[in-house]
Amino acid sequence: MSSHNDLSHIDKKSLFILAPRLQIFAAAALLVGLGALGTGFFLHDGARVWGSVLFNTFFFFCFGLGGIILGTCTDVIGATWHRPIRRLQEAFGAFVPVASVIFLIFMIAIAFNLGDAGKVYKWIANPEMLHEYPGKRDWLVPNFFYVRVILCLSLLSGIVIFQLFHTTKRDRLWMEGKYEEAEYFAEVYRVKSRFWSAPSLFIIGVSFTFLAFDVTMSLAPTWLSTLWGGWS
Repeated sequence: MSSHNDLSHIDKKSLFILAPRLQIFAAAALLVGLGALGTGFFLHDGARVWGSVLFNTFFFFCFGLGGIILGTCTDVIGATWHRPIRRLQEAFGAFVPVASVIFLIFMIAIAFNLGDAGKVYKWIANPEMLHEYPGKRDWLVPNFFYVRVILCLSLLSGIVIFQLFHTTKRDRLWMEGKYEEAEYFAEVYRVKSRFWSAPSLFIIGVSFTFLAFDVTMSLAPTWLSTLWGGWS
């Protein structure tokens, strides 16, 4: 096995994979998506557009958070088998703060009914439909809803950013040529991560459950499932 001294002779530029065609494809896909978004608003079908934004954002948000959760679980038990794929997991996880910003824009759009965003959730457009559901009538209140969603997103994004900063620090130190410091930090992180990862998983589990209930299950406000958070 190569030591860090042997690895220090590697051309660091060779570690960056350039994929110009893939970047062009991604940019083209982004433009198509923005074009579809604009077309939907132009055709006055805003509620459907915002619904699609919600579904897609939540779908990939779950992928990203799942990658972070898997890495955090292996930190708790001190597993090392996942190291070859860990950076892939974290690449997915990096989307979580981005998705949180999109959700925040969505919440603002709902609050001010921008592009008919207020029609996505039936209970916001028609509060009377919850009249016979006292528990939901007290829970599904617009301002309380916004606060809960923003709080959960802040907690989840904060944990993800914290995790990514520390798990990639060793690599960043190595890329800067600080090999001894990178090796020392790797050992320190291995020990400390086993302590902070467990409470992080608890916070993620609780926050995501509430977020799933609020953001997706409330789309059908008269339906109830106590397992929805886990299913999501």
